[in-house]
Amino acid sequence: MTTTLLLRDRHLEVEALPCLTGILLRGEADMATLPVLELALDILTDVTGDVILDLTELTFIDVLGCRALAQTAVLRNSAGHRVALRGAGTGVRRTLDLLGWAALFAFEPPEEPVREPAGRASGHQVGVISHHVFA
Repeated sequence: MTTTLLLRDRHLEVEALPCLTGILLRGEADMATLPVLELALDILTDVTGDVILDLTELTFIDVLGCRALAQTAVLRNSAGHRVALRGAGTGVRRTLDLLGWAALFAFEPPEEPVREPAGRASGHQVGVISHHVFA
């Protein structure tokens, strides 16, 4: 899959998805990379129609990252548009469910087979770490 790099941080890359309205997140979405994640999600604010957030290559996301995804979904849903999370692992789904945010999203399987990051065993789960989050 060919994509166009939009943003890059030391630990997080954001690429535009080809032929679809959405972005691919690669690396780690946490407190340190939150500004890059939020900027990437802001790019989607003016997009008309449904969007896809491809998490297939995301290796880690904390609660602040999940909150940023949820805030985007609330805005998109209030405008009548769907936000689909592609390739979200069970850790991400469970965290979103525990926080009451899972219903904000449609969940899709990965489009292509997942490429395992170097040094990881097949079938790895995305790590999720909790921070105190106040609305």
